[in-house]
Amino acid sequence: MSKKVDRSKRARNAVDRSLDERCLVRITRTVRDVEPIDGVVVAAGIRWVIVSRLSPDLDLDGYTAVRWKHIKKAQTFDPDSVPSRATVRATSLPPMNIADATTTGSLLRSIESTFTPVAVRSESSNPSSLTIGAISGIVAKSVLVLPTLPLDRQDPCLEVPFERVTRIDFGTRYLAGLARAATRATSR
Repeated sequence: MSKKVDRSKRARNAVDRSLDERCLVRITRTVRDVEPIDGVVVAAGIRWVIVSRLSPDLDLDGYTAVRWKHIKKAQTFDPDSVPSRATVRATSLPPMNIADATTTGSLLRSIESTFTPVAVRSESSNPSSLTIGAISGIVAKSVLVLPTLPLDRQDPCLEVPFERVTRIDFGTRYLAGLARAATRATSR
């Protein structure tokens, strides 16, 4: 068995364990210069894995969807580690199957109807590349995102092709705060 296949199988086993046992996992991706994602896996589809993200204050805060093909390594946390103990004691575990992780289109449609705003990332070309806003539609294998904080009130929706999307964040306190700030800015 090749090293890549063996690594992929170990990563899949760790993701499946996190999904089944509701334990913390750290996911490292093949995308250059991006931080690992820590959290509890809540859905795993054909193309995507959805993680209830562990925040720096050891709380589960929102969700991050990452592509299976970008997962390089996944490791479960030691159950006696501080993050594991804090997460189990301080928070209720996130609901399972929060969004449809089957395909990019199904994932975006399920997020569109439930969460606003989102952060759509295209990290392969630029690790800091992201679009924050509300999903306003899905057309021709692209997602249309209406920016939350447009620099110019006439900004149109931004179109991001599915193949460029590497990660999607949704349901976080940070994104909710941006939405409130945008609402206040437009009501003035």
